[in-house]
Amino acid sequence: MKMKKSMWNLLERIVRKAVDKKFDYSFEDFDLGAIEGPVLLVTNHVCAWDPLLIALAAKRQLAFVASEHVFRIPRLGRLAEKYLDAIPHTKASSGTKATKECIKRLRAGEAIFIASEGEQSWDGKSKGVVATTGKLVKKSGATLVTYRIEGGYIAFPRWAKGTRRGKVYVHPVKVYTPAELEKMTAEEIKAAINRDISFDVWEWQREELLRNGKMNAYISDKDCRAEYLERLVYICPSCRKIGTLRSHGNEIECSCGFKNEITETGFLKDDTPFATVSEWSDWQDDELCKLLGGESEAESQAESKELEKAQGDSSQEKGFLGVECGDKDFVLLKINGDHTEEIVSEGEIALGRIDGGFKLSVGDMSFDLSKISRMAMILANRIVFSSNEMYYEIRPHDMKGRHNLRKYLVAWQRTNANANEEEE
Repeated sequence: MKMKKSMWNLLERIVRKAVDKKFDYSFEDFDLGAIEGPVLLVTNHVCAWDPLLIALAAKRQLAFVASEHVFRIPRLGRLAEKYLDAIPHTKASSGTKATKECIKRLRAGEAIFIASEGEQSWDGKSKGVVATTGKLVKKSGATLVTYRIEGGYIAFPRWAKGTRRGKVYVHPVKVYTPAELEKMTAEEIKAAINRDISFDVWEWQREELLRNGKMNAYISDKDCRAEYLERLVYICPSCRKIGTLRSHGNEIECSCGFKNEITETGFLKDDTPFATVSEWSDWQDDELCKLLGGESEAESQAESKELEKAQGDSSQEKGFLGVECGDKDFVLLKINGDHTEEIVSEGEIALGRIDGGFKLSVGDMSFDLSKISRMAMILANRIVFSSNEMYYEIRPHDMKGRHNLRKYLVAWQRTNANANEEEE
């Protein structure tokens, strides 16, 4: 059932007040409502507020594809299902159900918003749309409109606790008519979308410096620009230990004495060895790949000595690749098709070696990483995955904690050849 126009208008006014309070928000004047027939609106995915930022800029009632976990939140789930008429998408699953519903809605003449990168950016850079995007556009018969959101990542990083007030700008990039799309292959459509929505917030800031003599500043009322950064970064660049980083205020530091600060422009104050969290993230993920044995056997054996140095303070029992670096107080849930949850295990989450590979454990239950077909993260504090036709979620008992779950996702991605081709 499509949302009533009056309800949409009311929500639009409420959202406008909320966005103006949080950000220095603006958008290019473009009336999506002037386009006749169904519209598929695709954008880069930079923060949790993206659907609201796009809804205000579109000037047309939109249907949204929402993560399945939203429908498990009592009040929000009811709002999404009954009043917003959202389309549930189960992350780390095949996604066919959501795709079919999107096509059905588009053929009925609706306009649908999709953040087709599949997940919010962790580091301020686009990762490319999921593999099935081009096929969806081809089947829909809709007009395709690509949008770009600029500045949203620094205003509200995925890993952060709160927002920072600064420039957030939304604008359309290109409109593709059904006739134009008919002449393009699914791969050509996918490539065109990637070109249109590709965005690197760090290069954007550097260009702003060249144009205006200064970068955009993002102000945090409580001076907490680095708070929760350890949800993204998990290896100290100085001592190379895992799990020893702690954030407070605008700074992040390690027990070895390493310290750095997030500035108002989003850059790191001390650019040695990294100028941005994106560079830090790329480096640590490569380091983790080495620890996982991603190099030659001789190099892997040499790296095994580094494992002894990489033990963190977060566990005294189970091991991360055989060293002390697990995370305590987690729960493993089985998620059913009707959005109900069943607790199947509780305890420490850890990654360990098994014959020929690795296993992910939660409490007394373990999964062979090679048997996990899909894995993704919800925001910064939950992992969802599919294994043996079952769907699971790992979450901490303390949802406001600073656990780094991303290292487990990276481990799965680096040990599964097809991981990067799957949807979140």
